Formats: sequence, C-alpha cells, structure tokens
Amino acid sequence: MFIAAFFLVERRTPEPILSPTLFSNSIFTVTVLMGLLIAVSMFGSLIFLPLFVQGVVGLSASSAGAVLMPMMLSFIVGSAVGGALITRTGRYKLQAIVGSVVIVGGIAMLALMNVGTTWPRVVANMVALGLGLGVVMPLVNVVVQNAFPYRDMGVVNATQQFMNSLGGIIVAPIYGTILSNTFRAELKAGLPAMFSEALSRMPSQAQEMFSNPQTLVDRKAQEALRVKLAAFGGGGEQLFGQFLEAVRRALSAGVTRLFTIGIGFAVLSLLVAFFLKEIPLKRDEFYREK
Repeated sequence: MFIAAFFLVERRTPEPILSPTLFSNSIFTVTVLMGLLIAVSMFGSLIFLPLFVQGVVGLSASSAGAVLMPMMLSFIVGSAVGGALITRTGRYKLQAIVGSVVIVGGIAMLALMNVGTTWPRVVANMVALGLGLGVVMPLVNVVVQNAFPYRDMGVVNATQQFMNSLGGIIVAPIYGTILSNTFRAELKAGLPAMFSEALSRMPSQAQEMFSNPQTLVDRKAQEALRVKLAAFGGGGEQLFGQFLEAVRRALSAGVTRLFTIGIGFAVLSLLVAFFLKEIPLKRDEFYREK
C-alpha cells in the first residue's frame, strides 16, 4: 500500500525522486532490471567471499579483506576495454550479452569451489567475474543515459542507482539467513558424535555461538576452543582438528549455495539482455542543448 502511494505521489510531483514514467521507456526498464539482477547475483561474492577465504581457504582476516582486489582490478580492465569497443563500434547489445555470459561463468566458477579450493583459484574466479562486471555495469549506465535527453540525467541516474541498491538491500538478509541455516545444518551433520553430545549440554547462548560462522572462523575463538578441548587429554587435539574440518565443510557448503542462487539471477540478467533495444549513440548532446 505504501509503495503504491509512493508511486502515485511521484507521478504528480514536478521534480520526483523516482519517476515512474521512466519505466515506460523499454531501454530504461531493461537496463534497470539488468542492473538489479546483477546486483543481487554478485552480492554473495562481495559480502561472503572474504568469509570463505578466511574460514575455508585459511587466510588471515586481513588477507581475506583484500580478496576483492583482483575483481576490482579486472573490473577496471573490463570497463576500459568495453568503453573502447562502444566508442569504436557505436553498438552495445552484443557486448551486453557477451559480458553477461562472462558474469554467469564467473559466478558458476565461484559456486564450484569447495574445501580444496586454493587462493590462486579464488583469484582466477574473481578476475573472471570482475571482467564481466566491468564490461556490463558501465555499459548499462551509458545505454540508459543515451536513451534520455541531458536535462533528465539527474532523475534517470538517481532512479537507476536506487534500483541497483534496492537489490542489495533486499537480498542481504535473505542471503544471511540461507548461509546461517545451511551452515548450522551442515555443521551438525559433520561434527563428531562426542562433540555433538557435549554441544547439546551447553547453554543456549553457547549453542548459538556454534551456529555463527563468523564467530567460529575467528582465530581467537578457535584458540579458546582448543584450550577447552585440551581437557580431554590426547584426544582433545584430534577432536579440535575434526571440529575445524567440520566448520570448513559447513562454511563451504553455505557460501557456495549462495553462489548457486546467484547463478540463477545472473542467467535471468542474461536473458533480459536479449531484450535490450539498440539505438544510435548520441554525441555531444550537452553542447547542442547549450
């Protein structure tokens, strides 16, 4: 009801924040939908991949934080190459389709990762994804700006960025819930029987901690657990090793499930790209209007 009221008010205001009339333009609708789907599909890689690198690959928290750098660098390369191709050819639909295919491939490579994945493999996957994003995301902005006169750029860009951000806002809690539920189920199934029995006797607060992957991949928390398990004598170290392996497998299953879901959204974005209408690119419109 509130959304309907919002769009009704925006249709009547002289200077709307988000103009519903823009969606009557097919190019705007297609590009906004592509951006929204891409934002949803790539959200898992931006938010949860560092957790995978830290908890599964085994890098430190500071190194895991730098995992997105290869994707950013390849994004720059893809943007430069894609921009040069658009400038030279004046065409963009084929490039949007090819870039979307690369995005699907990059996310699929991420979805195939497991407990045996190495750091170079993660980097290669991120580079592939970054190239696809670098080709498509700036292209989407150029195409939608090309479809409107210069005087409308403010509301066009604001609406487009709002819709892209909306995808991330909507999917964040959903992805977080899926990761938590998958991790909890996989960890319970992979824990040694003795550990599961001991866990069931712990207070509910402690049990909740064991369902939070961000807590369990922390080195200090792991060391504290190692000290507690030392009370079991010689078998404590073995039990600790089994626990860490169960955490790695559970975290891998949870994060890669998010990437698998992301493949679906990336494929939808690819299908939408086929409906992108190609019109001649405008040149120096600002100076003509001045």
